[in-house]
Amino acid sequence: MKLNILKAAIAGLILTVSGFANAGLIPFAITDANNVAEDLDYGSGAININGPARITTDYANVLSNNWYQEVYIDGQSLSYSIEWIFSNNLNMKDRFSEAVTTGSTVKWLINQNGAESVINGTWWWSDNSYQNTFDWTTSGTSFSFDDGIWGAGSVVNGDIGAPTNNTVWGVGNYNSSDTYETVWTNGIQTSNATPNLRNVMYLKTAEVPEPSTLAIFALGIMGIATRRFRK
Repeated sequence: MKLNILKAAIAGLILTVSGFANAGLIPFAITDANNVAEDLDYGSGAININGPARITTDYANVLSNNWYQEVYIDGQSLSYSIEWIFSNNLNMKDRFSEAVTTGSTVKWLINQNGAESVINGTWWWSDNSYQNTFDWTTSGTSFSFDDGIWGAGSVVNGDIGAPTNNTVWGVGNYNSSDTYETVWTNGIQTSNATPNLRNVMYLKTAEVPEPSTLAIFALGIMGIATRRFRK
């Protein structure tokens, strides 16, 4: 009986840690062709990466210096990904406040079909969006007061667009509404021509062992325990 209880407990441990190991990326926002910043819904609740565009306020006070971005221009196939490595560790509330007052220093790692590149620069969400006074305890239909950009470049600012000499990747909006989104792929700009666009933003948490590694370890413990009980 004790052996069966031990096996059940270890099996439960395998499922638990395996689920935890897959929790390295936590989605906090999804945007589409018509909801990028000003028309982006916000409020509490988990993000469905295949669902409607919105940003969750659940992580307003969670510290992080690492984001991850996936851009699906056709809505289905991954066009490229961007890892964001910030120079400091801030919660999301303070991160957006920084990104509209002083700009955030970021190292971006871009991966397009296995081809990797690095950009060091400054991210301004939109220096005219007043995100530094945004109330993260509320919900609504307009996350930004004025534009915004989810992307990489030596200098990116959702309020002024991308300089012509600046290689930019990502998704942004630069007019008085979200009906004119812009997508950049290695500096090539496509505006208002990607109706199926899906852009997903994640908090990247500390890495943990892969589920297979944890499972093998737990099964080894189970084998040792079984032998000892049989003796």
